[in-house]
Amino acid sequence: MDDKDVERTKQIVKDMVHEIFDVEAWDVIFELVNEQEAGIAAFKQRLAKTKTALPLSDADHPEVYGKFNWENRTGKRGMFQMIRKDNCSDTQLFNHLEAMLKQNRNNLTISDHHYWLGQEGFIFRRKKKS
Repeated sequence: MDDKDVERTKQIVKDMVHEIFDVEAWDVIFELVNEQEAGIAAFKQRLAKTKTALPLSDADHPEVYGKFNWENRTGKRGMFQMIRKDNCSDTQLFNHLEAMLKQNRNNLTISDHHYWLGQEGFIFRRKKKS
């Protein structure tokens, strides 16, 4: 073997090692990405199971929200009431109602009142027309 053959052999070995490394590296990368995708899918499924709506059991007991110190107001569409979080006697109940509203696109009807969210920290309600 002359120097030219040795160089050619070195290049062939180098190319083969490079090709093997590339193929194995890509296989490992693809496997990693697939496992990440599977993990993300499993996480989304678990999240969907745990992300259930708050129970609307309070719909059976609308008088609970009547205990708030509602402020009477008049707007373009008539009388309504509002409550501010910072002026609420039961912030835990306020937070519960606010969470229920957020889960229902900021609007909810409970018994004979329609509730909606205003600016951050405000909840409004209006008695439904009979």
